[in-house]
Amino acid sequence: MDKITVRVPATTANLGPGFDCLGMALELYNTVELEPAFKFEMVVTGEGQDSLSRREDNLVYEAIAMLHAKAQLSTPPMRITCHNSIPLGSGLGSSSAAIVGGLVAANLLLGERFPQTELLQEATIMEGHPDNVVPAILGGCQAVVQDGKRLVTSSIPLPPQLRVALFIPDFQMPT
Repeated sequence: MDKITVRVPATTANLGPGFDCLGMALELYNTVELEPAFKFEMVVTGEGQDSLSRREDNLVYEAIAMLHAKAQLSTPPMRITCHNSIPLGSGLGSSSAAIVGGLVAANLLLGERFPQTELLQEATIMEGHPDNVVPAILGGCQAVVQDGKRLVTSSIPLPPQLRVALFIPDFQMPT
């Protein structure tokens, strides 16, 4: 395995009257790197470096392991490095970014075995709702609804002059 690097955007959801159907990717990113190793190792820098797990219960690793299990393969030993810029507990999709980063990186490691639609479904299952994971994978502003197990998405064009201002509290809260 060569080094795999994936960059995942922060997201904001529950936009206006769209509630859980609208989400938008932002220009703030977490990066996930996978490298071959003799044993599992997890490194976290930036946001959450003092609080996020460095064990196999880290969301990034759980997503990687889940996709390997879906492929009926064991997860190989690897060094996972997470460079986090997305604040935790701030409503900017840090858990979605972790899940998507793990799934996309694992899919690259597996030779892109799974189509994007399956990654969207698995990310939604892990996160519990699609409004943050869909724009984290597809980018831009997305409308998404669930029709049974199937996700129906539609990209919403945004004017190029649109700017987003973020007000991030200096404390974490469940979002």
